[in-house]
Amino acid sequence: MSYSVVTRDFNIGKWISAPEAFLLTAENIKSIEGAKWVWNLFYARFFSRKYFTLDKIEKTTARFFCDNIFDFYVNGNLVSFEQKEMEADITKFLIVGENRINIRFYQSSSDKFFTSAFIGEIKSDSLRIVTDESWETYNGVTFWENTEPENWQTVKNPVMHQEPITCHIHPRLNKRSIYVRREFDISKLVRYVRAFITEKGETDTYVNGTLVDDGILPQGINHNYHEYREYDITSLVKEGKNVIGAITSNGWLNSHSHSCLYMNRNEILAEILIEYTDGSTETFGTDSTWKCAFSPITDNDVQMGERYDATLEQDGWCQADFDDSAWVNVYCSENSDCKKPYTLKNYPPIRIIRRLSPIKTENAHGGIFLTFAENCAGRCRLEMSGLERGQKVKVTYYERLRENGDPMVGAYTPVFFNRDGWKGGKALGSNTNVDVYYGRGGEDEIFEPRTTFTGFRYMLIEGLNENQLKAAYYNVMHNDLKVTGELYSSYTFINELYDATRRTWRANIFNGPMDCPTREKNYWTGDTQLFCSTACYLEDCLQFLGRWTDGGSKMCPQVYGWGDEIYVLPYTLYRFYGDEGILRSRYPAMLEYARNRIATEVDGLPFDPPSPFNDWLSPERINVDKTFFASAHYCYMLRCLSEIAEIVGDTETAREFKEKYNFSTKVFHERYYNAEERNYNPPNQAGIVFPLALDVVPEEVKGDLAARLNELVTQRGALDTGFGGTRYLMPTLTDYGYNDAAFMLLDRDEFPSWKNMLSYGSGTICESWKGASDMLDEESLSMNHFTLGAVTGWMFEALGGIRYRENEPGFTHVTLKPSFIRQIGDFKCHLDTVNGRIESEWKYEGDKVVYRFSAERPITLILPDGTSSKYPAGEHTITY
Repeated sequence: MSYSVVTRDFNIGKWISAPEAFLLTAENIKSIEGAKWVWNLFYARFFSRKYFTLDKIEKTTARFFCDNIFDFYVNGNLVSFEQKEMEADITKFLIVGENRINIRFYQSSSDKFFTSAFIGEIKSDSLRIVTDESWETYNGVTFWENTEPENWQTVKNPVMHQEPITCHIHPRLNKRSIYVRREFDISKLVRYVRAFITEKGETDTYVNGTLVDDGILPQGINHNYHEYREYDITSLVKEGKNVIGAITSNGWLNSHSHSCLYMNRNEILAEILIEYTDGSTETFGTDSTWKCAFSPITDNDVQMGERYDATLEQDGWCQADFDDSAWVNVYCSENSDCKKPYTLKNYPPIRIIRRLSPIKTENAHGGIFLTFAENCAGRCRLEMSGLERGQKVKVTYYERLRENGDPMVGAYTPVFFNRDGWKGGKALGSNTNVDVYYGRGGEDEIFEPRTTFTGFRYMLIEGLNENQLKAAYYNVMHNDLKVTGELYSSYTFINELYDATRRTWRANIFNGPMDCPTREKNYWTGDTQLFCSTACYLEDCLQFLGRWTDGGSKMCPQVYGWGDEIYVLPYTLYRFYGDEGILRSRYPAMLEYARNRIATEVDGLPFDPPSPFNDWLSPERINVDKTFFASAHYCYMLRCLSEIAEIVGDTETAREFKEKYNFSTKVFHERYYNAEERNYNPPNQAGIVFPLALDVVPEEVKGDLAARLNELVTQRGALDTGFGGTRYLMPTLTDYGYNDAAFMLLDRDEFPSWKNMLSYGSGTICESWKGASDMLDEESLSMNHFTLGAVTGWMFEALGGIRYRENEPGFTHVTLKPSFIRQIGDFKCHLDTVNGRIESEWKYEGDKVVYRFSAERPITLILPDGTSSKYPAGEHTITY
């Protein structure tokens, strides 16, 4: 199946949402006429200030409300401390001339909602100042800092400056989840009924009470497209009266990076097409005749969690006999405000893939504490009975435990002023990944959040006794991609590492490739460009990664080594699946990107390039110079773009970029190569690996460089590479025949190594080589981060010999080039390609290797001694 972009217009349906006047009825919240609500977009603690000028002093009062405590200052004088409501005479603090109001305010401390916002006015006979867009909001600390700067009230250039976020109504009301429904009649026999649905936010769609699709968070995170789904709902409709309905949620519309809280209104756009057996058709869409009510989901956020009040459930709300007379008509708007094309979602949805039972249940940490065998990503399923009406049940998730057995909260607290989210802190509601359920009471109940997800292994349930909790499960969720590759070895650590990599990858595929399912949930370009080939060995990623690279949310797209994803990922997909569609779709963007880089070069290489990460998180913080790193990737970009231009038929550009590549690699070699030391500068493992792996090295020195790399690895007895260098280290060693050094790295127990990382019990690939052994709560790196798991791709490439770059695109002709490592004993793998299955299996028998291989296309076998032989499609066995 080729990558494609299928679009449609919505000509009948209109965007619908809850009317503002209706949203105001959800809660009884105080307000101030003419004033707007101001809230903290980021994290736990934030500051706001307002400057104003007075010509004279007169009696002046200040009146402010906030959901959580705030501190109020006038010209540096504390007026009110840790109050939720304040009304005070501030006259004595005012001066003629410029005055300043400062507010220190905190995110929510409530289990009922996430967002704290404040509203207020300053008033005298001749003056009235209200909260609005003119108020400045800012933060004065960086990651993991908890001490405010002394000049936080007057600082001119704060660490983080935020455009004021304001709203006419309380922001949490604006994003409130709702039910929507519409009845329709069918009076004739139908051939088919199709529903086309999209949203701003997320929806679960029902027809006559049945969920039309088990997909979770269906909208995705696309920047270039607005995705819609097409559902065949023929089997769900019946003759007579029918109902289509939906429950809205926020998804990525109102959440971004480390728990930023936006307050955009949930909206739905849909069209339903009915074709009858007599050939006639009928179409209707979302419009002002649809009706809405508040759903039981009182607050929800991809980062923060779900709040569900079962007392608000309306049984039968999507059935034809339901009385919706108390519901209100929706607000209807035109479609012109959606500037992105409506594009069919063409990749598998997020689903509940597995359901795990706990391996241990105990009364601990103030509730029922559950331990699961695996660290994955998903959410809880609680089966309960005997709850009191409105009884609160709180679910908190954890990835790991402290040495004394207490759960660690580091990955779930805010990254700025994170101690405000610790026990006893002032903003406990700012902790992410917490779910709260309020019981309906009187009968069996199930709580199964669908509006959020996180990575965890441990679950704490508070508010239930053991008799009320009938069962608790781990709903493991991710995009349901088809498995294409598997491997096995008698050297058991290979199996453990493969399993950890596969689990970690799946924990991060939520409508795009994330960096971790816990704290950030960001879509980092660098992580994915380093891992994308490994991902394609594991699962069918053409449509999934194709859509993400074509239009998905991305972090650091301009940074060298990260932004290179723009050409690395499409080119990798082309090589795996033989699909020119993704190359042609992305080629204009690749070309623009390359030309922007070329415009900044000096004498053939980048000058002062944006490259803050380089070989990120090397174990001893050994890194390469940013210009060296960027220059190697710049040369690599020129080579890849030359090849891609040739494929898509742009021969002039192909020739131009080939010439630039030849010139730039010559300059690179002359500038950085040290012939006496047979090394590049800097003289570390990554300093050799990058030039060799990215092929920016003259042919005549490759052997010397590889030998020097082997010496560096052997002398050190360990690797010293980070994200990028590790991706290429093992392939480079085995490509040049240094199997002993490669196995030493694989077999090593001490830090830094994969064995050491996994020995601490996370069962996943971690962001840092320290893995779970880094017990600093404030700097809790991700325990579910796939990048260093790219070594699994090496297993398929080097050990299995299935080298995607040396095969014809889509494996139309199969080239196998295995590396046999005696210490491993035996190894086997298979890969299901678009042109059939490839199998590769070898086993040492004394001094010989018995190698069995098969494919459904012609095969070229290249053995470790360099001999090459041709084989027809089918199964073959040789002894080497």
